[in-house]
Amino acid sequence: MRALPIFFFTFVFLAGGCPEPHRYGEPCEGDRDCASGLCVSPSQNAEKGVCTVSCSTGDDCPRGHSCRGATNAGVVVCLPGPAVPFGDQGQAPPP
Repeated sequence: MRALPIFFFTFVFLAGGCPEPHRYGEPCEGDRDCASGLCVSPSQNAEKGVCTVSCSTGDDCPRGHSCRGATNAGVVVCLPGPAVPFGDQGQAPPP
């Protein structure tokens, strides 16, 4: 039985190891897929999410992205596009 773990480790090592975690903007199915540990859905009806990073200001995000999304756990994250302003009532202004 001791040979089984050694065989498994050797097999995984020779087969290329575990898959690399996904980087910012790459598709993901869950937080465990991303190097940052954050996978968010770009829209409510999206089949897959994208890897993102946490942020506190827009300066923390890549160019063309803004610090404006939030995960279910309340972590603020970078998303593609400009920041969305909110009105006095916390509602997005009408188009």
